[in-house]
Amino acid sequence: MAWTHKNLWKMAEILKAMPENSQFDIELGGEVNFQAYTQPQVREVMKRLPGVIWMKTYRNDCGWWEYTATWNGVPLKIFACREAPPTCTARYAEVEMEKQVPITFETQKVMVRKLVGWDCVGSADKEE
Repeated sequence: MAWTHKNLWKMAEILKAMPENSQFDIELGGEVNFQAYTQPQVREVMKRLPGVIWMKTYRNDCGWWEYTATWNGVPLKIFACREAPPTCTARYAEVEMEKQVPITFETQKVMVRKLVGWDCVGSADKEE
């Protein structure tokens, strides 16, 4: 069963602004979430809510970007975009890790290329 929420009519305004076939859900606490797999899909949601300031976060646990904002008191989130924003460049570092080597199945220390963060131009964004 669905429940009405104090922001229900505001949420309806947000959803009416979205393109047809937008993937969304509404959290129990009143947050409207949009699923976007590509940067063009992210931009399509963002352009339909002009004046909203979005904060981007790279989620290491999920391997995707999330964008959060508030519109007229309603919390918003765009998630699941695995493409990096055009303003961000991946930083890599050589780190030593233990790895199973299949030849003898002994544990060896090897150097691997690992994503250690993002440098984003002109933003106060964060990583989780």
